[in-house]
Amino acid sequence: MDLKLKAIIENVQPRDSHSVGIPERRSQCHYVLGGPEQSDWFHCGHPSLKGSVYCESHYALCYRGTAATRTLRALHR
Repeated sequence: MDLKLKAIIENVQPRDSHSVGIPERRSQCHYVLGGPEQSDWFHCGHPSLKGSVYCESHYALCYRGTAATRTLRALHR
């Protein structure tokens, strides 16, 4: 299985101070965390990228290709 796909499917992580049940604002990351072995599912909740519903790390995990690479490079200039 592709490593990125495996990371998306098997994303069991503990909650942190940003974690939310359902994001109330677009400025919060909407990436869902939890996996088959985890009973409580929640959203990342970290600040999202401008024009996206994902934070930088989840954007990089979910999107591939030239446009995604350009977007992430532009953030670090």
